[in-house]
Formats: sequence, C-alpha cells, structure tokens
Amino acid sequence: MSLLAAGGLLAAGGLLAAGGLLAGCSAPRAAEPPPAAPTVRPSPLPTATATPTLPPTYTPAPGPTATEAPSFEFILSVENVLPGFLRAIFVASDGTLALASTQGVAELPPDGRAWNTITFRDGVVLGFDPAGRLLRMVPDGAAIRAWDGQAWQDYGLAQGWIGLDNLFSETQPVRWMGGAPDVTWLATARDVRRFDGRRWRVFPPDELNLPPVGRTLLSTRYVTVAALDGTAWAGNCYVDGDRTVGGAGLRRWDGRTWQPVRLPEPGGCISALALDSETLWAVRDGVLWGIPLSGEGDLQWHTPPPPGGELTTGAARDLLTTPDGAIWVTLELCSDVACGSQTQLWRLKDGIWQAVGEPQIGAGQTLLADSDGRVWLFDAGGLWRADGARLDPAGALRLTAYGRTTDGRLWLLADRNGQSGVWREP
Repeated sequence: MSLLAAGGLLAAGGLLAAGGLLAGCSAPRAAEPPPAAPTVRPSPLPTATATPTLPPTYTPAPGPTATEAPSFEFILSVENVLPGFLRAIFVASDGTLALASTQGVAELPPDGRAWNTITFRDGVVLGFDPAGRLLRMVPDGAAIRAWDGQAWQDYGLAQGWIGLDNLFSETQPVRWMGGAPDVTWLATARDVRRFDGRRWRVFPPDELNLPPVGRTLLSTRYVTVAALDGTAWAGNCYVDGDRTVGGAGLRRWDGRTWQPVRLPEPGGCISALALDSETLWAVRDGVLWGIPLSGEGDLQWHTPPPPGGELTTGAARDLLTTPDGAIWVTLELCSDVACGSQTQLWRLKDGIWQAVGEPQIGAGQTLLADSDGRVWLFDAGGLWRADGARLDPAGALRLTAYGRTTDGRLWLLADRNGQSGVWREP
C-alpha cells in the first residue's frame, strides 16, 4: 500500500541531522493574538543553582553491552534497503513504514512482505512532510519534487517555490518543523518557507520584518516553531564564524502578516523556540523567555547560571518542554578562543536551574522527549537518558532520523555497530 493510499497519515519528523531540529514539545493549544505589551516581571530567584565543573576534556562512559537500548524496541534491519545514505523515516497510520536516502525512497507495507523502492540520482532530500510525501530539491534548487507513493510532482515557481542554491550552507542546517495538519515550515539560510501540500509560500526577510545582517562577512540563521492552529513564530541570529552577534528579534505569523512579539528590548538573537500548552519559549541572547500564548499574564525570564571559569553561555542548540513542566535547553559554551566546541544541557523546573551531566564535546547532539516525557540525548557516543542531574548511558544507538506517530511515540532510524535499523518506543 502506498503512503498516498494509506489514509490518516501520521505526522513525523523530516530531515533530522544531529542538532538540526527543534522537537519534542507537547501539542499546544490554539494561540490568540496578544494585546498590548504585557507587564514584565522577573521570575522568582532560584533557591539553588547548579554550577558545573568543566573538565579539560569529556570522555563518555562506555554504553551498556546489551544489544538494544533498554527503552527502544528493535524492529528490523534496513541494511541495503536503499542506495546512498539514509536520511528520513515516516510511519503511516496503517503501519506502512517509509524510509528515504540520498538516492531513493522505500515503503514497507504492514504485512512486512517486501520493500517497494524507487531510486533517483540527484537532488537534496529534505524529508517527509506531514502527509507522508518525500520532498527533495532538484540539483539547481529551482524546484521541489514530491513523491506521494505513486508519482513525482514538481513544485516550482508556478507553485510558489523560489530557487534556492545554498539550502545546506555550513552556517544554517535546515530547520524542518510541522505545524497544523498538512503544513510544513522550512527555515533556510535565506528565508522562511511554508508548504501546505499544494503550494509553497516564501517569506523573505523584508516580509518577515527580520532583516538579514548587513555585513558581508556575517551570515544569518532563522528558526521557526508552529502551533496546531496555524500560528507560527520566527526569529533570527547574526553569526560571525562560530559566534552569534545579535539578531532582529522575534515575529509572530497570524495567518496574514508577521507581527513583532513585544519583549522589553527590540532585536536580539533568537536561537531556539519551543511551545507547550500555554507558553512560547524563546532563547534570546542566552536568556530563556516565556511568553503567554493567551496574551494575558506576565512575561517570564530565566537566566542560566554562569558555567564557571572563563566560559560563558552562547546560543541554544536544542530546546524542549516536558509534561512535568520542565524546560530542557542545550547551550553552547564559549571561551575567548572558540564558541560551541562544548555544550551543556540544562533543566529548568520550578525556577531552579540544574546542570544535567557533564559538558559535551563537539557538535552533533540531538535532544528528544518520548511520549512519556522521558528525555534522551543522542551524540557521537550513543544514546543517553536524562535522569535528574545525570546522563545515564542507554545504548550504542547513533541517531540518523526520527518520526512520531500521532500519539507521540518515537520511531528511530539509527545505526548500531555499523548496521542501520529501525527502533521504536515501546
């Protein structure tokens, strides 16, 4: 059965290169347009803070010798299913499993008898949209080609797509975010884009009211997050090498135009966004802000403790919320020489910051929450489970991509001991 014919398809992640995506938030309620600027009142000072000790290097503890991660169930091996490098996973409501690589797409029907595959030679794979269509950009960037399980459909200039030749620049990984059913948001190094399954709409910086940086040696990063009612938010950062050096602030899409989100000061680098049922969370210039979706009530702000020594905190790599009211954020650690070579995971709950685990070395971490609110960190060393202030080793899985069913359960496309396979949350 093709994904097109499956019916009632489940929303899933698109391309999820490590660290490239903001995910794991619970479904928000509809957001009403905010009124005039709310009263700003700082959150209560924490009664305790956690100051991590930063060793010169960090060597992850060896993972368990068990053949599978304890909380993820191995489903099947996908070695040699497709040529090229695996990039994305999607699960339909009837149990059809779909995978995409740099050179093809494959579907496994619920009976599991045989893979149906189609290959291609070129283009850049973006991932699956919420309806299960695989989207890839043609080599010259002039169009998006979508596979619906039966045929390819092109979306070019006539369907709203504007050519893009630097989708995967070094400074801007694709930010691929679902919102309302059948709607996908894409943040690139140049603009923000929305796809409703029929047409693309491209929001350039002047329409976003988020101007790009004026200096030629700097670059711009955009981030987005979207609610189920169609509302979306976007922000940007200006980047100089490995450091953020300001930005144009935060904007809200009300279905017609992008409006400024009122914070005490205009501008600022918005490096991460996340939603829970009542609040939009944004990391601006290293400070976590909570903005009520209802437009009523006070703004919140929370400044993480200094990391210690001569290090400072930089931009956020990941941001998510969990049902227990906790907020999880991975922040870059910066020295006078470099920024982002180390990161620290923090947990904020009841106004108290807590460092989780030791600083991580290098890029490539991905932070996810499962349907029970458990938090997982994937890095080059494998899989880790956050438990209080600890990161406990939980297996040798190296994440390639993930998807979610409508009940929030995670499906993982991952590598273990050099072999690619599919795991799922039990």
